[in-house]
Amino acid sequence: MSLPGAEEMRAALAATWPAAEEHAVGPFRLRRSPGGGQRVTAGRALPGAEGLAEALPRAVAQMQAWGQAPVFQILPDTPGLDALLEGEGYAIKDPSILYAAPLAAFAGIDAPRLSAFAHWPPLAVQEEIWSLGGIGRDRLAVMSRTAGPHVSLLARDGDRPAGTAFAAVHGQVAMIHAIEIRPELRRRGNGARLMARAAEWAGEQGAAFLALAVTEGNAGARALYAGLGMEPVLRYHYRVLP
Repeated sequence: MSLPGAEEMRAALAATWPAAEEHAVGPFRLRRSPGGGQRVTAGRALPGAEGLAEALPRAVAQMQAWGQAPVFQILPDTPGLDALLEGEGYAIKDPSILYAAPLAAFAGIDAPRLSAFAHWPPLAVQEEIWSLGGIGRDRLAVMSRTAGPHVSLLARDGDRPAGTAFAAVHGQVAMIHAIEIRPELRRRGNGARLMARAAEWAGEQGAAFLALAVTEGNAGARALYAGLGMEPVLRYHYRVLP
């Protein structure tokens, strides 16, 4: 089964972790959100768009008027924006990789039924675990405004809540976000069990693939996802003012 293409993955990433609003400023599409991280506040350029240099000051001014720092997401189909921002002194931040695999890749994970649960809304203990990783109310608000099928996932290690994540479906793709495992319960298979339960839930929603984004520097997570049979399908990064 062929993995989704870059455009399908980009659309799934945006739809499953949505900004509160999107606005057009010439060839730019700007995201506005009260917190929630750079993924929901970053601007992007339309593929192949012209007039970027002329429109950039207006895009920056709009972000600043919203009280947001100027930040742009750079995808492979917008190399012109990357070069423009580099020339304007914007630095690269958080080079990231989208990994994906067919749902069948997760079928062999040892995940007893009572070791991971899928439900909505999240429980208070999940919010506590997320808070350990800096995932607060603003990101919980992003989860709640997701339009398509979405769910929270809870892993248990024996009788202890061990980890949590959020998953949502767009088209064929179920995207996982906000994976967080209690520090003392890492490297015990809890992340893999979350992935297995997410894949099972995704199949129930009619999805065919499971995907997620991870920063290039997170070697441990990348090794886990590669070990589960996931493959890189899209790379992107951000540009910010130092």
